[in-house]
Amino acid sequence: MELYNAFRDRCVARQLRDCGKRDRLRQLISQNGFLTRIASLSSTVQQYEDPINQELALEAIDVERLYKGADERLQQEENRSKGYDFTDCLVLETLHWFKTDFFKWTNEPEVAPELGKPQRISVERSSPQEAREGGASVTEVYRCADGSLVRYPRYNNPAMLLKTRNGRCGEWANCFALILRSLGLRVRYVWNAEDHVWTEYWSNSQGRWIHLDSCEDAFDNPELYNKGWGKKMSYCIAVGIHGYQDVSRRYVVDAEKALPRDKVDESVLKEALALLTALQRAALPAPELTTLMIQDYFETLELGGSLARASPSASQLAPRQSGSIAWTTARGEAGN
Repeated sequence: MELYNAFRDRCVARQLRDCGKRDRLRQLISQNGFLTRIASLSSTVQQYEDPINQELALEAIDVERLYKGADERLQQEENRSKGYDFTDCLVLETLHWFKTDFFKWTNEPEVAPELGKPQRISVERSSPQEAREGGASVTEVYRCADGSLVRYPRYNNPAMLLKTRNGRCGEWANCFALILRSLGLRVRYVWNAEDHVWTEYWSNSQGRWIHLDSCEDAFDNPELYNKGWGKKMSYCIAVGIHGYQDVSRRYVVDAEKALPRDKVDESVLKEALALLTALQRAALPAPELTTLMIQDYFETLELGGSLARASPSASQLAPRQSGSIAWTTARGEAGN
């Protein structure tokens, strides 16, 4: 009975602490729309944990082919010299396959050739059916040469994206992250305040989170955006099932491309991310929590510049490859 009472008291104390954290987080979020947007990102990564979504992903991909390609990559001297293990090679193989064989970039929706190139005329709220079927919140509307209209919902449900297999950076990162998660990898969805998203995965062999951009077939190339695309950025926030991290220092590496961070006080942002992380980890067993805290510590050292990283080659720092020239130029991503 004494043991039971002690256990009960610990549970009650934890619940009270969690309630206090939730109340404080609600207070912070209610005062800042930027924090509201960041907090909402957790709903994206929650979709990757859905067993049905993972099963659909495994049905949509050729796992045997990917494993075979990973085995072949594992034998390559370049990968062995970097200390990559089978999982790293599986990510490399899946990344290239996703870019070249599975997903397709969409500047505008495809229509029959005789209808001509569709011209976007508006962006509107998605219909109830579009929201229900694929989690779309906005839909682009295009007019064809014959006057007919074509709707292009921007789907947010990665399970729907396994079917449509097209989109822009949001759809690419979302669908790709689900596929990696279905293969058993730990993934994070990285959101950039200047309208780009990408992915990271945890590499056991390298002991760190590794950058991935499925739009570009880019692996471990975090300087790509500033130094290759010439993109100006402020905030880059990574979110996974077990926490949030401000990874801006990993990606905003050129002082001339750093935009002002004026959406929220830095101390408030740090507190909000810590609260979000604590609540996500509240139910984890102590050994797993300890492992995550150790990983957090070394990531903090990396982001602070205490851990050395290899510099990318010039060929890795190319202008953006995905998207039309007009689109990338308008977004400031066409190169320096």
